[in-house]
This record gives sequence, C-alpha cells and structure tokens, in this order.
Amino acid sequence: MMDINFRAWVKPIQIFENRFCGDMIEVSVVNFKKKCVSDYEETVYEFREIILMQSTGLKDMNGKEIYEGDIIVNHVGDVWVITYFRGAFRYYPIEIFSKEKEGLFEKDNIGNFNTEAFGVLGNVYENYELLEGLAE
Repeated sequence: MMDINFRAWVKPIQIFENRFCGDMIEVSVVNFKKKCVSDYEETVYEFREIILMQSTGLKDMNGKEIYEGDIIVNHVGDVWVITYFRGAFRYYPIEIFSKEKEGLFEKDNIGNFNTEAFGVLGNVYENYELLEGLAE
C-alpha cells in the first residue's frame, strides 16, 4: 500500500502569527475533521491558511516526488502543469493552464504519462513567473 503524501502552500496574502507565509511546507498530518494540517515541527495550519496539494505517487527523472501544482519539463522544452481534476491527476500544456486553467482543455490521466522523462522545474505557487514567461 502506498503512503499518501501532502505538502501545502501557506498563502502569502494573509499574515498569521508564527507562520511561514508564502512558503511551501511538508505536511506530516492532515486532519480533515478539524480542517487543519501540521508540519513536521508540529505547527498547525487551518485549511483557510493554506493550499493543500497531494503527491501523484510518481517521481521525475531525478527521483523527485511529483505533486499537483508542479511544473515539469522534458529535454526538448515541453512544459506541463500537473493538476487534480475530475478524480484524477492530469497534465496540461503550460500555455493552456496559464490562460484557461482547468476545464476547457483536458489531457490524459497522468498514469499514462512517462514522468521519468521529465524533471520538476518548480510549482505554480513558488514559481508563478514560470507560468507567465513560458506561456508567452
């Protein structure tokens, strides 16, 4: 059985006491009943403070775990964004993701994708400039 890993982006638009605002945190515990997560230092974040992202369970060519929200690139420069949409992890060309977001252009389930031929370039929260620069 596979472990389900999560990470969270702490929203930078609000100031919360003792929080790493605008940072990505590794999540150690998710409590859906209390609507909060804890990091490995046992800091508790409410769902309203974060954007929770689940691991796809796949790794890139460098062995880095791939999460929803990750921006991946291959050796010829094709760039994709990983999303969770309609019950599955999917990949979208960066041009479509940055303009249309999820909905109008649906690609295959990531399970059909050779992630070992791609590397994680960044993610849509910490590296938003990649969306703007690559989609032009």
